[in-house]
Amino acid sequence: MSRKSPWRCLGCSKQASLALAHLRKNETFPQFAAGFGVSTATAWRYAEETVEVLAAWAPGSARSTGCRPG
Repeated sequence: MSRKSPWRCLGCSKQASLALAHLRKNETFPQFAAGFGVSTATAWRYAEETVEVLAAWAPGSARSTGCRPG
């Protein structure tokens, strides 16, 4: 999520907000992508990246339990 690129539509904090809004509201990707002004594909990618980061930080993460995220 900390990838710095001129091609990123949203900064880190907005990307995290987008992913957390998706997890909390359970809206479809087109619905919340429109709310953040990004494409559906971008919203999906940002949500996936954020979930990967959160999973890596979680105690007892998927690596230690032998489970694969996703």
